[in-house]
Amino acid sequence: MISSFGESQKTTFFIQLIAIYYRVNEMKLSAIITKENGEYVALCPELDVASQGDSVEEALANLKEAVELYLEDEKEIKVSEMTPFVTTFEVKINA
Repeated sequence: MISSFGESQKTTFFIQLIAIYYRVNEMKLSAIITKENGEYVALCPELDVASQGDSVEEALANLKEAVELYLEDEKEIKVSEMTPFVTTFEVKINA
């Protein structure tokens, strides 16, 4: 079937296959959530996309929506290869 397609039709066909592939697959991403000035800020470090909300749950839901919109608009998805590792550490301060 595909062999009977012209070059333009083949290109369109493969673009549609890629679009279907990305629609049905999911990406597992990270969220770093901090509280700033009474609101929660959620950051996806792999895509450098952020959002906010009045609760952790709202900030995370808003981040998910922001990432989905970002991915819809992007022609070429650039995901950072880093896997975030979050920890704490202490420093001395002058008191």
